[in-house]
Amino acid sequence: MPIYEFECEKCSFRFEQFVPRPEPPSNSICPRCYGLAPWVPSPFIPKPEGLSREPEPAEKPSLVKEEPFTGEEDKEVVDI
Repeated sequence: MPIYEFECEKCSFRFEQFVPRPEPPSNSICPRCYGLAPWVPSPFIPKPEGLSREPEPAEKPSLVKEEPFTGEEDKEVVDI
């Protein structure tokens, strides 16, 4: 069901309403003052190029300090 916007001529209240038919309705009734509320076309906002639907995951900070492996950590000192 499409959602349409209406604006009351009497109190200027703007509201949305589900409409079960495919063509836009001409008028509705204001839920606040019961005045006549004509259909207001909603502005179309295109999606900017280069943006994906899913946000990219943020980089999580590591709790372990990462240092480059040098090989010295595995050497065991043995006295003979």
